[in-house]
Amino acid sequence: MTRRLAVLACLAGVPALASAQNLIVTESTDRDSIINIAECSNQPPDRLAFTWTPTTTAAAYDLYASDQAGCPGTSTSSGGTTNAHTRTIATSIAQTSRNEGDTAATVLSLASISCQSSSTSLFICVFAAGTNINSGTIVTPLASASVQLDLVAPPPPTLTGVTPGDGSLTVSWQVGLGSADGGTLGSANSFRVYYAPADGSSGEKFSTFTGAGTTSGRVTGLTDGVVYDVTVTALTIGSNESARSNQLSGTETTPIQVQDFWRLYQNSGGREQGGCATGAAGLAALAALTPLVLRKRRSRS
Repeated sequence: MTRRLAVLACLAGVPALASAQNLIVTESTDRDSIINIAECSNQPPDRLAFTWTPTTTAAAYDLYASDQAGCPGTSTSSGGTTNAHTRTIATSIAQTSRNEGDTAATVLSLASISCQSSSTSLFICVFAAGTNINSGTIVTPLASASVQLDLVAPPPPTLTGVTPGDGSLTVSWQVGLGSADGGTLGSANSFRVYYAPADGSSGEKFSTFTGAGTTSGRVTGLTDGVVYDVTVTALTIGSNESARSNQLSGTETTPIQVQDFWRLYQNSGGREQGGCATGAAGLAALAALTPLVLRKRRSRS
């Protein structure tokens, strides 16, 4: 989650996005603005802190978590509908803030939101201390916000091909079946290409390519002539990672050296790094390349 989560009003009957930005939630780990599956599962522990500017001051405050906007208590509607998903985080807070302490997993549990839930928001509300939210009438919070949840992993992509390059591999894939637009929770929003020498000579690394519609990426800094094992995963906007794709390895995942003019020049003794001041060594190297260039031209004619 981000240091300052996007704050959304959670007053009953008011659209989710509103102008009342009077509660800020911060966290202790990735600060990417979204609670994902790992954080919901307490892996790693993701501790939350709350700071609010109340619409009306009070001697002390009670802090609540809920899966419903406005954090309603039981029997708060005229129809007698009950809500069992609003629980107290802390009571009788003297100041307008509460330092990092409760984990995201704990707060979600208080709101009866499981890590397999389809919920997309966690609502946080501040009331004056001692307010009876179960009084049978709707009580408006003094401050409120919602935190976005992403509790769905994307389907794995399908690795379709790898094209060797000079010290590089261009990897292509298809987005996994069931993926929606990149802004949708649980859909693929970026992709991670994993690669490692097939002989185990060094550890696995990865490169990340962003964009919901991305279907290829070029991995650089590889060693020519070495076979690499390659797989791909998809990540959601909350960084939930899919299972691995199928693996490819062999000649198609082996970078190959390209003997272009500049490399032939250097291999022939050229020492220039650019510009026109070649010097004696540079001229000699260029002269040595002339037969090669002429031979290539004749072979094309």
